[in-house]
This record gives sequence, C-alpha cells and structure tokens, in this order.
Amino acid sequence: MSRSDPFVSFAPHVVFRGLECPHLFNIMTDELYELDDDGLAFIDEADGNKRESEIKNRELLDFTRSEKLLAFTPRPADGKLARGSSPVPSLRYLEVILTLRCNLRCRHCYLGEPEKKDLDPELLAAAIAEFDAMQGLRLLLSGGEPLLYPRWDRLAAALSGRGFRVVLLTNGVALTRAKIRVLPVHEVQVSLDGLEKGHDALRGPGGFARAVAAARVVAGSGKDLSIATMVHAGNIREMDGLERLVRGLGAREWSLDFPLAAGRWDRESSAGVSLDDAAAAMARGFGSSYHGSGEGHACGLHLASLTPSGDVCQCGFYQDSPLGSVKSGLANAWLDRKVTPLSALEWCRDCEAAAECSGGCRYRAGGTGPDLVMCAAHGWPRGRPPGV
Repeated sequence: MSRSDPFVSFAPHVVFRGLECPHLFNIMTDELYELDDDGLAFIDEADGNKRESEIKNRELLDFTRSEKLLAFTPRPADGKLARGSSPVPSLRYLEVILTLRCNLRCRHCYLGEPEKKDLDPELLAAAIAEFDAMQGLRLLLSGGEPLLYPRWDRLAAALSGRGFRVVLLTNGVALTRAKIRVLPVHEVQVSLDGLEKGHDALRGPGGFARAVAAARVVAGSGKDLSIATMVHAGNIREMDGLERLVRGLGAREWSLDFPLAAGRWDRESSAGVSLDDAAAAMARGFGSSYHGSGEGHACGLHLASLTPSGDVCQCGFYQDSPLGSVKSGLANAWLDRKVTPLSALEWCRDCEAAAECSGGCRYRAGGTGPDLVMCAAHGWPRGRPPGV
C-alpha cells in the first residue's frame, strides 16, 4: 500500500443536505456548496473505497481538497454520505428557546419577566432528531439564558452525531472555561450591547466585564465567537470603540439590530435612538449568518422557533400564534405555515432594495407595513413612508 495514494472520503464535518437543490454542508465553517450532476457523481466516488489515483474528476478533487472537505486515509473507510431531502421550503434554521430562566433583567428583553419554565427533554430530543432528518443547517440554542437549562446532559446526548451546526446564544454571565470545554456547540454568540456604560445601561452593573470575559473564554477555546449588539441611545456614541473591541476579540461575526417594542422595551421607548442613527450603526456589522428569507419572500422563509411549551412558531416574537405543537411533529407544524411573498407587501413590492432586505422584520413592520429600521438601513430607497 502506498502512502502517497490514500483512500478518499469526505471529512466528518461534511454532510449532504438535500435542500431545494442538493448541497454539501461544512458544519465547521458554516459553508454550503451547491451540487450539480458532476458534484453528485463525485460524492459517490469519494466514498472511502477509492484511492486518490482512481478519482476521475480531478477538478472537483482539487477543489474539495483546497476547501478542506476531504479526509485521506491509508485504509478504506465507510465514507458514503447519507442522502436525505427537505420539505419545500426547507427548514434550515431552528431557534430552540430552552428555558425562560434568566440571570439578568435586561431593559430591552422582548420576553418580559423570567420564569422557571423549561423545554421537556423528551420533546427536545425528538425535535432535534426531526430537524436533522429535515436537513437542518443551524440549531440556535436560546432563552432566557440557555446555560440555565437544567438538562444539558440530555441535550448533549441528543446533539451527538448530528449533521447541523449548533450555536449558543448567551449573555455570558454563566460561561466559564470549564463549561466551554464540555459544551456541545460549534459557535457561541455573546451579547455585547456597548462599552461599559452602554452595555450596563441595558443589562445592569458589572454586565460588561462579564460579557467581555465570556467572549475571551470563547475566543481561547477554539470554538467560533460571534457578537450580538442591540443599538440603543446608551451605546450610539460608543460604536467606534465597540467595533474596535469586537474585532479585537476575534469575532467571526458581528450582528447589530434594533430593539422591538415588546416585553420590557415596550415600557422603555424613551431609551430609543433615531432610525437613521440606528441604520448607520447597523451598517458596521460583518459576517453572513443571516436567518432571513429566500428569493422573492419576506423574512422567515427558512426559520422557525421552538418554545419551552413545545410550540413551534414562525419566530420567537410570534409565540402567541404558534404553527402547531412539536408533540405532533416538527415537520407537521412547519408545513402548516404561511409563506409571505414580497409581492404581497405593498411598500416592498417595487422597492429596489427588497431583494436584499427581504422586507425586514415582519413583526417590527406590524405584519404588512414597512420595516422602518430596514428602510433606513437601505437609505430609504422608496423615500420615507408617510409619517416618518
């Protein structure tokens, strides 16, 4: 056996995803690769039973090698990729609200007051298995504060061997070096809502120091770090320094958004900021993990949320109008949803920015109106709506 002619298979972090069209998915980098007929033939070749010299499509061999999608072994391997198919539209992103417990009382929280309410681990395990079978790409572990979920042992077991990326969304207060080592996640998104003055204005004294410490723990762990920021009056003048901090922490992504009038923020509207200033701040963001829409449709085409009650919702803001219960199956609830085409939204219908922003957030837009935050972010391409 020649060491220079190894057997070729796909790396363990690469899976087949049968979405609207077939793809390879790199779980570690969060990258999708669309497959044509040649690509499908290549993945049959690279099944672990052929040597490198026997692979016919040298161009795809070189490309997948350069993308670090392949494994090369001295012996044959069982490397055949399992194929599946998704519903249409595909459910690519599932936010799981593990618990309503929280260790902070943030002024902008859309959920309101914390509760000792947790997602049943049996329902959670069933939903995770079904999401995998439905060709899901990203599982977002949310809360409340998800690190306070009392059954992480059951959650870890349910996540083992899955073909999707797992992202933890946390305020960072309970994140330690010991905990990060055992967390079954690929990425941790830490909420950082300004420098010390701005962050603590939303999340309470000492919150900034804990959030930055948590971000550094993640950055030093080998897991990917991302940062989420809510734009508000307390941090709008801190953006230059905040951007330097975020980039210095080594974040792969920085997402900025504007608080919605829900939960506690409904009583905190005086802490807001102008739409134009918010848009300028949001433009600083980087990274591409957008859980929005698809061509010609409003937000949420590929996203759903699972609540601690077991309800499946369009997103976390629509918990009062669930699509169904996970007890009856995640797929059944997903197929009962209504998809909103951009052509049905009067303000967005002829907007030159509609394809890029997908109509913004439908909850913030009040259903069918314009999302003024995203209108501002795209430079008011249709002019300011009446009353703005």
